[in-house]
Amino acid sequence: MFCRLQLKGLRRRYEQFRQAGAQIVTVSADSVGALAKYKENTSAPFVMLSDTDRKVIKEYGIYNPSEHDGVAIPSIFIVDKAGTVRFAHVERTMVRVRNKKLLEEVQKL
Repeated sequence: MFCRLQLKGLRRRYEQFRQAGAQIVTVSADSVGALAKYKENTSAPFVMLSDTDRKVIKEYGIYNPSEHDGVAIPSIFIVDKAGTVRFAHVERTMVRVRNKKLLEEVQKL
């Protein structure tokens, strides 16, 4: 899984996100088995969805066919209850949006 450091930070701030009314859901091109193993090893409290056919990844426009058999470009989206994307951070490099910034964006909703 490419974004383990980001996920570690989300685990640390999980309760803050939950108190702000957010539900954290990850989507990965990894298999169900790989995600289950990750959840077991890290006690990740959030939902982790497997998108091995890349359907969701393609719908969000973050499919990267040139790397690792077509993984997603590292991205974070904040989607409101109506299904509208309210915040997006898409980055082809190792730059990640800070989890503190994500929490601030959630609190604006």
